[in-house]
Order: sequence, then C-alpha cells, then structure tokens
Amino acid sequence: MVDILMPYAEAPAGATGVGAARLSTLHGRTIGIVNNSWRCMDVIADELATVLRADFGVVDVVERRVPATQTLPPDALDALVAECDAVVVGIGN
Repeated sequence: MVDILMPYAEAPAGATGVGAARLSTLHGRTIGIVNNSWRCMDVIADELATVLRADFGVVDVVERRVPATQTLPPDALDALVAECDAVVVGIGN
C-alpha cells in the first residue's frame, strides 16, 4: 500500500508568495516526475507512476532524469510545462 501525502500547508497570514493552482482531480491528467537519480529513485518513480494510473486515473506519466548533482535544464523544464498538468519534484532519498 502507498499513501499519497499532500505536503503543503495553508499560507500564514501576510504571506506574499503565490503557489501553483491545485488540480481538482488527477483523473485524465498527465503528471510529470523529475527523477533525481538517487539510488532508489527508479523504483520510487515506477511505483508512483503505477499508483497514479491505477488509483487516481492519470492517463500518462512523463519522467525526466537529472543527475543528482545538477538541476533540471531549462529546455527539459519547458518540455514538462508543455506536456504535463502537474509535476512531482523534490523526492529525496
């Protein structure tokens, strides 16, 4: 069993940052995963993709790999923005 957590909190009073709009559903959506090349990330990405499709009705999962010591290049980020409705980033080891 996999638990999907929503790792965000309500903004404190006076907060000025604007986050991304939340999707009302994942059903029928395309979700991106940034694979940060940590040892177990291939397993995590595969399992996450399986759960997103089976339990949340996601139609496609797009994965981009980035070396653990680098950031996602701008062209790869632009491609994710164009292809995906949401992207999972920041998965640690």
